[in-house]
Order: sequence, then structure tokens, then C-alpha cells
Amino acid sequence: MKEYFYCLDGQTVDGPHSEREMKELLLSQKLAPETQVCPAGEKDWIPLGSVRFSEETVEMTTAAIPELPPVDEERPVDHQAIAEAGSDDDGEAEEEGEKDLSKYQLLKVIRADLDLLWKAQRESLISQIRAIDLDPAYETTRKQAKLIKARVNESILAYWQKDRTYDQWIRALVWKDCDIQRKLRGSNCDEKYADAKQWLTEAKLIDEAGCYCFKANKKYLYIGKAGGGESNLGRRLNEHRHKVWLEEATHLRIIIPRHRSWISKLERLLLMNYPQTRYNTATPAKGNNAADHILDLLEKEMNDLLSDG
Repeated sequence: MKEYFYCLDGQTVDGPHSEREMKELLLSQKLAPETQVCPAGEKDWIPLGSVRFSEETVEMTTAAIPELPPVDEERPVDHQAIAEAGSDDDGEAEEEGEKDLSKYQLLKVIRADLDLLWKAQRESLISQIRAIDLDPAYETTRKQAKLIKARVNESILAYWQKDRTYDQWIRALVWKDCDIQRKLRGSNCDEKYADAKQWLTEAKLIDEAGCYCFKANKKYLYIGKAGGGESNLGRRLNEHRHKVWLEEATHLRIIIPRHRSWISKLERLLLMNYPQTRYNTATPAKGNNAADHILDLLEKEMNDLLSDG
């Protein structure tokens, strides 16, 4: 049976770990499906979510630590330049509203809704066994299943925010020390644009690919991405030069993923984490990220729960 190494920051390798340990780390959300892992004795790194674990488990054995997983070699991030350019980090903690549910209350709501679905399905099966009509109360629950499932999903998304699960998933995608922000200097779009451009240039990120967030203090105004090549951070900043969100922004946050192929999933997680952005009109379609993997699994399980077939 295989053992695995994993790497979260592109620099430090942890392991080897048994299959059981890797599955526990994945299920506990300490590792994300996109976390890079390497089977002991091999050289290729793959996403944890693509590993097909066996049902058996084995004890850990000694194995040589593999080389670090590959990163984008075309334009490596200059960590020293980023540090010298500076970052104004005022923290990402969001203030909770007085009426917001705690994460424990949200879990209670999720459990209650899942219990409703399960009880309705159980009684539906019992009524078929007894060859009688289903109790009207349970029939009503089954008819409201779509609304209940939507409520479960909404509660799950809120729980991930409260538990800062999104932050863990985002950190797993990002270069170490490459989630930075700038307090914009200036009183109008042109002055703020010039300040942001100078900062990105000094940090040697002007030609980089990544995600960007315009913020008014802690409130997110607009979240976007630059995919690399012609669509780099400098060009995208120029496209927003006269937008209202730059006029209102006090901060610019820049996040550089360790792999350019992760930019879309990073943008998706950011928009899920900050759904109240003022000027984003839509959340990107579901993709290959930790949140959507779990939501798809729950959707399937809830549909199975409501199936009499």
C-alpha cells in the first residue's frame, strides 16, 4: 500500500503519511482536494482529490523525500521584491452582524433540515411497506424538498464563512507570502491607479497572473482575475482605471496562486467567501475546487435520500 507526501506552500514537504492518515486529513478539511501529493518512491505530484485510495491501511515506512512539486517556471514570483514593496495588511476578519447565526447554530440548522428529509423518506418507505398513504405532514416535507435542499446549501456556505474554511482552501492554493494588499494612496481614480501600478511594478507583479480584489476597508467591492500572458495584473488594473469600484476602493488585495491553472478556482472560492461584493454581478460557474466537490457530493446524497427507486 502506498504512502504519500504532501506540500502546502510550494516549499515544505510533509510526510510520508499512510493512506488512512491522508484520508483523515482530507475528510477533516486540513488538506484540500487540490493539495499537491506525491506517492512515496515516485516523482510526480498530483492533486489529492485525484488519488484513488484503497480500503486497506498500512503503517508508515521510511521513504526518501521527493523533490518539490513543479510550479510555473515562466515567471517565478519574486518574494524579495514583494516584501520590499510592502503590504498594508489590516486583517481579513469580517464583523459579524447581530442577527448572524454562529457556526454551531448553523450546524444545528443543517442537521435539523437533513433530519426532516431523512424522516420523510423513512416514513415514505414504511408507508409503502404497510401499503398505506403517507402521512400528509411527511408528504408536505417531500414536496418542499427543493426548498429544504436550497436552505441546506445556504447554511453550508454560511458555515464555511464562519468557520473560515474558505480561508483554509484559499491558502492551500496560494504562494507563501503572496496574499498581500495595498492601502491605496489618492483621492480619485487616476491617483489610486497610479499608486496601485507603482506598487505592482515595485513588487514585480505587474506582469503576473492572479486574482485581485478592490475593497472599501473590509468590504469587498469587486473581485476579478488575470489569467497570465496578455491578461496580466497590469492590464487588468488598467481596464478598471475609471471604474466606480476603484473610485470607492481604499485597498487593493492581490493573491497569486502557485499554479496558473488554479486561478479560476481561486476566483471562485474568493467570490463564494465574499458573496456580498457590491459590483460583481455573478459567481463563476462551479469548478474543480474543494467547496464544489463537497456541494456536488451533498447534492447527490440528498437526491438519493429522496429517491424511492
